[in-house]
Amino acid sequence: MGYPTKYNRGLGYKYNYFGSDTYGHDLKVFGDTTGKYMFWDASADTLYLVGTLSLDGTFAADNIALADAETLTFGTGSDVVMQWDGTNLIIAAAADDSIIEFGDSATTQKSFDMKWYANEASGASYLYFDAGGNFIYTTGVDLQFKDSDLLIFGTGAGQAGDVTMTFNGTNFVVASVAASTAYLLGAASYVFNVTHHGTYTVGVNDTGYDVKFFGDTAGKYMLWDASEDILSVVGQITQGVSGTPVVNDTASTKFFQQYTDCGALSGESIGTYIRHYVTGASGSGIALRAFGTVSDVIAVDARGAHISLNFASTGTVTGSGQALTTTLHIANQATQTGHLSAITTEIYSDGADSDPAGSTLSCIRMSNAGSAKDDVDDDCAAIHFDAGWTVGDGNMIAVKAAAAAPNVTNSIRIRLPDGSAAYLYAGTTPLTA
Repeated sequence: MGYPTKYNRGLGYKYNYFGSDTYGHDLKVFGDTTGKYMFWDASADTLYLVGTLSLDGTFAADNIALADAETLTFGTGSDVVMQWDGTNLIIAAAADDSIIEFGDSATTQKSFDMKWYANEASGASYLYFDAGGNFIYTTGVDLQFKDSDLLIFGTGAGQAGDVTMTFNGTNFVVASVAASTAYLLGAASYVFNVTHHGTYTVGVNDTGYDVKFFGDTAGKYMLWDASEDILSVVGQITQGVSGTPVVNDTASTKFFQQYTDCGALSGESIGTYIRHYVTGASGSGIALRAFGTVSDVIAVDARGAHISLNFASTGTVTGSGQALTTTLHIANQATQTGHLSAITTEIYSDGADSDPAGSTLSCIRMSNAGSAKDDVDDDCAAIHFDAGWTVGDGNMIAVKAAAAAPNVTNSIRIRLPDGSAAYLYAGTTPLTA
């Protein structure tokens, strides 16, 4: 007979069996709807359900297999349904905003770490939620926000939050809900060295914002004051330093350029305004110092400073025009003891060879230059005195008695090195021998 127990079938009180251990039978139980059934595949040790499984109580099973499009339903009102539709696993809720919880929110929480694998082989890429560390990280996985999707920071309500970041299809926008929210990049002990490529714009045309850069010394900073349209520097403005100048060997280089244009119909405009206050009791100061150095080369021309006033083809002045005006402003006080002058010219000699043969030295050199210089000879004077310096004793132009040749009538008072007065001829007729 072989295996007599192989074909056993038993029906009894509280216990029914088909076959025996290791010798099972397929069992198929049909429902009232076409194509619906429950099937026990003995050779695969698998129970298939083509229909609905409804549970009210405890259910324990080693393996459950549902066919395509079959559903696993939870809740007395079919509140949640799970289904594999042949392509996707679908978890559907009957009510909107239903919640799926992972873990237990007890006083001592019971949590799950969660790991979603991506496309790399052998689990090399994934998204990971570390419940113990309270953070999410990715390995080999990129996060993408589509146009106008928000990354929200802060505890503010809903999508507003406190700060949002988004790309609106044209611009990357970082926006705050509250006015004047502080934006900090780096920390006091952990700084970022930032390299910015592209145009950096603060504000928009006619609506600006203050920008302030601090130095390492207390009270030193650079400030763009938007409301005043003024850039202020409390510190030094330096281009290069002594011994390490800014180098540019390009011909006709202008290291500092300032081009200004004022179309005001009244008032005086000033291209560059400098006012330096000497506030130390024993100190000294210079409002403007220009220093040109001819290095160890043979240069063609060199100047410490060159100041020009020129006119466009139809430009004129109805008052006065000067290439250089110097003003010595003397306060009304009787304690002044220094040597005062509107202009001081100085030749500084290092030694006996400072005046080599072939060179000429002068404190002031006057020249009449230009391609049409002969046309202005009759009206061009080396020195012109305004009416304030009248002819007479006690003035710069003094009257002197006529004398034998040379006939000195008027003269210009000068001061000699020993402090005594002397006079230069300033008559209206040439000197005669």
